[in-house]
Amino acid sequence: MDRMAYFKRTGFVSGRIPNKTATIDSGSPILIVVTSVLVRKKCLFVDTKGYSDNGVTWTLDSFEIDGDTSQFNGPWDKLDDYIINQRFVADDGKIYRIQATVVDMALNTLYVCEYLKRYSYGVFGGKGKDHLPNGETYRFFHPDALDIIGTDKIFHINMGKLKNQIIAIENSFWRIGIYQPPWCPNFPEDFRWEKDSRTINAYAFNLAVLELIAEYWCKEHLNLPSLDWQAFWDAAKKGEFYTDNRPAA
Repeated sequence: MDRMAYFKRTGFVSGRIPNKTATIDSGSPILIVVTSVLVRKKCLFVDTKGYSDNGVTWTLDSFEIDGDTSQFNGPWDKLDDYIINQRFVADDGKIYRIQATVVDMALNTLYVCEYLKRYSYGVFGGKGKDHLPNGETYRFFHPDALDIIGTDKIFHINMGKLKNQIIAIENSFWRIGIYQPPWCPNFPEDFRWEKDSRTINAYAFNLAVLELIAEYWCKEHLNLPSLDWQAFWDAAKKGEFYTDNRPAA
């Protein structure tokens, strides 16, 4: 992943939304913000990304919440506070909340399931698999399993597919002065790419929950039979997922 240093952007710092740069480089401001969370024994690893037109990706936050994840309170309450209360203010005045979060279920699964029950919508559980039979990006657990668990917000994530997508992203090319290619990554200048697997796993989880939200929006709000990325981005440009506090012209 050494090539990811190529995508660090001078002047883009963690916790800030660089909409002026995003508009120049991708054709739109950031349109939606989502979060993925990996569970470790002694911390939660949080990865928050914003997406502009055609999936051009901006890593807004990447940090650990320290604490024993096999107990409630502590890191889980801090995660609650982040999901519910975090606001990102862009350099053009737009304000963003986290629209969806997926929490890894590979460790302390019972605690994750109980955590998901705190939310009626917007916070999901994800379990990575090497592949899914029909090549889907994600697939919800069987209804019988969800009934036993007591929540309907848990899905499998096709890690093989998404990691291949990230490898392709890593090999993309962009020249200043033209729009970035679809899904081109942008990292803040203070971003640190971890040498273990968590950064790429969190990236994959993030892409999965974005696709889940996009497919839901296409079907439920645009009356489309399936996911249509261009239709989703066009709808997002209308400000469905952020607040614009700028005065009317």
